[in-house]
Amino acid sequence: MVWKGFEEEDMTRDYHVLSAGCGDLRNTVLTAGSLPGRYQGKLHITLDDFDPFVMARNVLFLYMLVRFADTEGIESSLTTIWYSVHITKKEYDLIKTSLDELIQMDAQNLHAATKGFVSVLDADLKNLSQVWEKWKSLECQKAKRKSIRLGQQRKTLLDREKEGVSLYLRRLSPEDQKPMFEWFDHGNFFPSERSKSTLPFDNPTMTGRGGVDCTPFFSQANYVNSPKDFTFVYCIKASSFPFVAWDCLRVREYTQRPCTSPMVMYHNYVTNLLKRVKNPTLQGRFFIHIFLTNCLTFPDCHSSLHMLNYDRIFTSNLSDYVGIAKLLQTFKPLLNRKNSKSVTVTETINWLEIVPGADHSKIPDAVTQCIITNFADTQKLKSDFGYNDSREYFNNISRFLVYLRADIMGGGLGMPSLKNVPSLSTVMNYNGMQMRDFRKELNRVVPFKYRTNVRGLNPVNGFERVVEWCLPDTDC
Repeated sequence: MVWKGFEEEDMTRDYHVLSAGCGDLRNTVLTAGSLPGRYQGKLHITLDDFDPFVMARNVLFLYMLVRFADTEGIESSLTTIWYSVHITKKEYDLIKTSLDELIQMDAQNLHAATKGFVSVLDADLKNLSQVWEKWKSLECQKAKRKSIRLGQQRKTLLDREKEGVSLYLRRLSPEDQKPMFEWFDHGNFFPSERSKSTLPFDNPTMTGRGGVDCTPFFSQANYVNSPKDFTFVYCIKASSFPFVAWDCLRVREYTQRPCTSPMVMYHNYVTNLLKRVKNPTLQGRFFIHIFLTNCLTFPDCHSSLHMLNYDRIFTSNLSDYVGIAKLLQTFKPLLNRKNSKSVTVTETINWLEIVPGADHSKIPDAVTQCIITNFADTQKLKSDFGYNDSREYFNNISRFLVYLRADIMGGGLGMPSLKNVPSLSTVMNYNGMQMRDFRKELNRVVPFKYRTNVRGLNPVNGFERVVEWCLPDTDC
């Protein structure tokens, strides 16, 4: 959530944000950690995701932030636990203590223990507790014979991505290549360089459901099996690596002094955000509401609990699975009509692969022309130019408009398709919503697309497109 363009009266009002298909805490931390210093209202964020492994990790981290608020360096320790494959005894003890306590709690106890910061339903908490109990049972001391050997599991996963990793490393500047090559080798994440001998424990929170065959279809409201029935293995996707998740432009902007490696630079940045999150949390101005359910059934929970409507609704790239039409129909009733700036945000990643003419790599001479344009723009000629380097110089806006019309025509999960292809005007006003026209103005909450070449440390492919939808007769 971008806190720009807000007027003074906005700095005292309360905000309610829904993150459907939320994934990890990255967006939550960025939103709360970016609050202007003069903001004095209360921020309520609802996190909804049907993945119990992801949500168990989220709740554990949120609990630890409050439980150990008085522990010196807790923000740095949390950053390490979030992203480091191997950890010190200090971090392992923080995890173990937290797991021991969380397993004993019901929803009311958790709410009280976090001073009202975290709310979760008892039924959801029971599923999360299964994950915590399994983490607690794992042998994480690397020297023990029955250790989970997380480093080896991670290596096996990365071996399948060798070509992609190699291309990413070749695109980096010479000063970043060596430390990033080393990071892919060890997978550790600390505020300073550490030797493996000082990290005697594997990180149990990086384990969970593993394997493609264990992933449910989106239409399933819950997992077929209980979390405890899965074999817990290393399960952190490459898309969740810190150098993928956090915008390197913001990281470099924050960094005022030279760092020994990108790892140290990113660690400092995330730690600083967590410090900024802790302040409103301890002041009773930040609240997290947890729901372990399919996003399409979340409105029933929202209604039964008489929750307030939202000023911002983020839907990740759920449109790739259920369709934009389904999302707009599902979440329109949850938007706050009293706020003229209320927005629902939809995102797509897969569109480029299904729309003919959208991917420049499949058009004769387009890549060459884009490389020439890239060189004219950056004055840099790379020996290992990949499609991602040149994609942002290919104008495929017309193809994206075709995608929007086709996607709306297709209906959505459980919805019938339209008989005729809708006009763009019909799409822009679908279901009584108003689409912000990204051709004429910038998005106000999330950029329509991100540049790739200026984000050297971010292995982005340039596929993502974000559309903002407002209620009619509002400040869209």
